[in-house]
Amino acid sequence: MFATLSAITGLWSARPTKYVIGAVVACGAWMYISVLNNQIEALQLSNQNKEQLIASQGNEIDWLNDSIALANHATKAALYEVEQRELIAQQRLTKITQLNSQLSQFKLKLNALEHTDEHVQSWATEPVPAAVVSLLNHTRANSEDSNRGASAEATATTTTHASLSYASHDSDYQPRLGDPDWRAISSARNLRF
Repeated sequence: MFATLSAITGLWSARPTKYVIGAVVACGAWMYISVLNNQIEALQLSNQNKEQLIASQGNEIDWLNDSIALANHATKAALYEVEQRELIAQQRLTKITQLNSQLSQFKLKLNALEHTDEHVQSWATEPVPAAVVSLLNHTRANSEDSNRGASAEATATTTTHASLSYASHDSDYQPRLGDPDWRAISSARNLRF
């Protein structure tokens, strides 16, 4: 570069040449420094943007960590509730099984009672014989005579006649097996022992 300047001006040793060269070097240095300053400012701005981005991402990470903690807490609570419901369901199934077992045992006992004693079943469904009714009425009448007198005998006679007429006029009544004979029971209620 100096060779070109000295060839053009021919005055390398002259003072104006030194000033021109100094001015060119100063302009170059100033331009280089301004470019470096622009690059430094751009890097500082980029660093500030990155720091802001890091801060915002840090806040987002904190928020996500809090959300994860809340979700974990909610998950634990839900798991606890599910476990409690499973425990309750298991207890319910156990109780249902026990009750079904008791029900089947009671049904077996009931069936055994229904089918074992045919004599008791037939006796319970048949009407009370007239002879038994008259015997019971006679016994009652004798005990009431000793306690009450003639008014008790009239009541016993009325009850006996009603029971006997009910038993004798009811020849077409056929009770079903296993059903109580309500007619016989209602007439037996009038009897006093």
